[in-house]
Amino acid sequence: MEGVVFIKNKVKQEQTFPKILVLTHGFFGSELIKSAELVIGKMEDSLPFEEASYLEPLATAVHGIRKMNVQPDDTMLVIGAGNMGMLNAQVARAFGCRVFISEVNENRIRVASSLGFDVVNPAKEDITAFADRFSFHQGVDHVVMAVGNQPAVDQAFSLVRRGGKVLFFAAGYPSPSLDLDVNKIHYGNWHLIGTGGANVGDYCLASQYLNHGTVKTAQLISHRVPLEDYEKAFELAETPGNYRVSLMP
Repeated sequence: MEGVVFIKNKVKQEQTFPKILVLTHGFFGSELIKSAELVIGKMEDSLPFEEASYLEPLATAVHGIRKMNVQPDDTMLVIGAGNMGMLNAQVARAFGCRVFISEVNENRIRVASSLGFDVVNPAKEDITAFADRFSFHQGVDHVVMAVGNQPAVDQAFSLVRRGGKVLFFAAGYPSPSLDLDVNKIHYGNWHLIGTGGANVGDYCLASQYLNHGTVKTAQLISHRVPLEDYEKAFELAETPGNYRVSLMP
């Protein structure tokens, strides 16, 4: 396993780090101390910590989009405009895709629109008709399921074109069922792709996207709460429609 450490303060080139702390399975995952050669990247000093902390989830989005092997001018539907949906959409756009988003929450629709995306509320609009126009009647090339529920599964496979790809990015509890006609997968030449985690290259590209402003995360921080008000922060984090809630020292 390679090591990757990203920092916001200056490091001298001759500094060495014989041991590293690796976080696995997400920011609060299990910890592993391992001797390794480090890949050290620098986050810009001008980038606030609460925005730079999107590095790990952004790297997982980069990992998933890379697995889809997207090409410039491909069409993509991202289902869900939550934190991970917005990261996936911005990464896909950086890769050259034409992206639209499916979302029912009005606050998240506003945020996605402010970041320059076409957003369809399938509870109020005909998303099939929109997808047809958006794809020039060819069907959607790629679908990212950034929501883990049954309506997202149904929507994904109703809109992806023949030979298209569906990325299962989000988990769901309880797990949604995949009640598909196997013949449709066979004759439709569909690609069903699972994803999780990220590698060193994904972290490096994610850091560039954050440092250069290619992926914007300021709009994805709903509240900045003083550390002493942590109970309020947890309440806000449980409020439907909110994005990240950052505790500030």
